[in-house]
Amino acid sequence: TKASLQAWFAYDASIGMGQAFSLKSVINDSSPNVLTGTSLTTFNGDSNLARSCGASNNEQLIACVDSVANSVPGFNFKWYLYDEPGCPNQSIGYCQGTLAGGNYGNVATVASYIASIDSSHQIIGVEVGETGNAPQMYNWLLSSPMPVQESMTGFDHYPVPESPANPGFGTISSIGTTASQLAAVVKSNGTPAQQFYVGQAFSWFQEGAGGCTSVAVCPFPTTAQLQAMREDRKSVV
Repeated sequence: TKASLQAWFAYDASIGMGQAFSLKSVINDSSPNVLTGTSLTTFNGDSNLARSCGASNNEQLIACVDSVANSVPGFNFKWYLYDEPGCPNQSIGYCQGTLAGGNYGNVATVASYIASIDSSHQIIGVEVGETGNAPQMYNWLLSSPMPVQESMTGFDHYPVPESPANPGFGTISSIGTTASQLAAVVKSNGTPAQQFYVGQAFSWFQEGAGGCTSVAVCPFPTTAQLQAMREDRKSVV
């Protein structure tokens, strides 16, 4: 409910924890207008939040969450708009200069709405972090209708285990290269944006990846690998 949401945010603020509100279901809403769609109004069969907010569509529920979040002193939050958004080449995580078949219109619609009601909190999004595809890499940032309000963009890349037998996971050393490619595209777009990287803290066995028959075969990253991922992101940018 709205009251429980406020209590949750207040607790997070009291321990210095922030949140990123995921709107992925809105971006993928099948309604002609994603703001008047209803994908957010029911979550796992539960519509109590929407009911307590008096919200009958996505726009109204976003406004309610925004109002509650901003009413909590010291609560730090962001709007997590997209997570590997659909595009013609979704299997490799980037678009070849076309929006055909993608959902970037929905990204732009929701980002513009959020910016209109809450200009003080960042709108963020994540793309797949594959290397060796420049200048195509992230060129949807140039060709998509994303508004300038999107202030933080990032990529994920999960290279553990770095196995010659299964090169599909990539390598830790490619993280810095990808970070540089993304920075170059953002710069060429002329839109100021912060950049971030989402590191791996899971075993690919948990995700059922090919060849990962156990945690022993596809282990969790070690402390040293976690640090290496962080440092490689900074090494080339």
